[in-house]
Amino acid sequence: MLEGEPARGNSEFENGDRYVGDLSSTGKREGHGTYYYTSGDKYTGEWAAGKQHGQGVYAYVNGDRYVGGWQLGRPSGEGCYFFRSGKVFSGQYSNGNPDGPGAFSYPNGERLDGVWNGGSFPSHGVYHYANGDCYGGSWRAGKKHGTGTYYFSSGAKHQGEYCDGKPHGYAIFVEASGAAYQEEWKQGRRVSREPLSGPERSHGERAADIVTTCA
Repeated sequence: MLEGEPARGNSEFENGDRYVGDLSSTGKREGHGTYYYTSGDKYTGEWAAGKQHGQGVYAYVNGDRYVGGWQLGRPSGEGCYFFRSGKVFSGQYSNGNPDGPGAFSYPNGERLDGVWNGGSFPSHGVYHYANGDCYGGSWRAGKKHGTGTYYFSSGAKHQGEYCDGKPHGYAIFVEASGAAYQEEWKQGRRVSREPLSGPERSHGERAADIVTTCA
């Protein structure tokens, strides 16, 4: 071994865990190696001062897998989490949790783009449906909640208020032809509809200035 190069080691621990890889001069995990957990989980990647640090892959015994950056033993930076169900999260991590811009993709082709905060579901995001529809706006606990715009693949759009995933409150509906209507909804059921003879915006519109991106 050349001077300055990390030593290779095979360490076994009292709890049954095992490490195979580079070691520092003080015997800490340093460089590149694989850690085998008694649970069946496995980490392969970079180490520093005895902790996962750099780039690595954590394979869970249940079939899930995380691939990406690590800092001081926790996922950090750019990373992708692959669920055995086929779902995938790709985006920024901090202190072990999704934190920052990211995208959650589903096996059926649907995708949510948003900004995560400490692992919490985005409060604002854009959801792309498999049929070509798209919703951009506010969310709460994984459901459309607040103001948002639903774009239909036909070219029509519904801009208004939502509550627990359903249209609730006032909205403007614009057909693909450009014809516009002011509507009122209660718990997903439309209770009134009036045509708008002027521009889409009116004194009764409650969903003004919603910023969304569906592309």
